[in-house]
Amino acid sequence: SVLATILGQIIIMNVYYYKTANLDIPQYWKNIIKIIVPILIIAIFIHRSIINVNFTWIKLIIYIFIYTLLYILCIYLIYFNKEEKEMINVLLKKIKWRAKQ
Repeated sequence: SVLATILGQIIIMNVYYYKTANLDIPQYWKNIIKIIVPILIIAIFIHRSIINVNFTWIKLIIYIFIYTLLYILCIYLIYFNKEEKEMINVLLKKIKWRAKQ
């Protein structure tokens, strides 16, 4: 079942899209890998750091918070282009302005 899914949905469909729809599938997978690798590194780092921790709800919430912050930082620094970063900066300035009022 897993093999059929990989063969049909990933390999055959990507070849089909590449040949008939003229989509740049190799570039697509390069972009996907660029997205997955840093996030995977963060996940492995968090996993390694908590592997021997006796969990409480507070510790779990703290680790979720740390992971989320690292994920957001990674997305902002690596994947956002100039325009997207500017949109986020404008939004943060509006939030900061409203918080002062």
